[in-house]
Amino acid sequence: MSNQNFRITLKNHLTFLWPCIIANFLIIYFYYLIFEKSEINLLIILLFLTIIIVNILPVLLIHIQYFLTNRNMLFKIDSSNNKIEYSQNGIIKKLDFSEINRLISFRSYGYRSWYLFEAYEYLKIITNEGDEILITCLLIPDARDRFEGLLKIKAEEKFRLLPFAK
Repeated sequence: MSNQNFRITLKNHLTFLWPCIIANFLIIYFYYLIFEKSEINLLIILLFLTIIIVNILPVLLIHIQYFLTNRNMLFKIDSSNNKIEYSQNGIIKKLDFSEINRLISFRSYGYRSWYLFEAYEYLKIITNEGDEILITCLLIPDARDRFEGLLKIKAEEKFRLLPFAK
């Protein structure tokens, strides 16, 4: 486990989108069962729009934003030599673990609750020089726990309604 390489994969996409897909399939199915014999009216349309706005739209917005943040990144952890290397858009940077000053974890207020976007989080790595590296859950799903263990630094936890990476 000394060398690990990370990039956004289809598996990571599906891991985070799967709850949204299943939940929305069930919602549509139950609406069909309940309202199959009735005409579509304004109340049904408003209910459906509310579900889209509250559940689907935040997931899609966060997912797309996380993808755009880390889409061309290759991240390598060399724990035997206490180094990380990452490349994004052709630029390669290398850091020693000792050059990392702080970790900040950003999560939803609904973390571990019933929100479909609750599993989305990102980690901000801040170097001694003040540079920031954003690691979304699409790139490294367990980034906070992984880096806390490697660096022996406790991440500050910050909560937001929607944890957009900034």
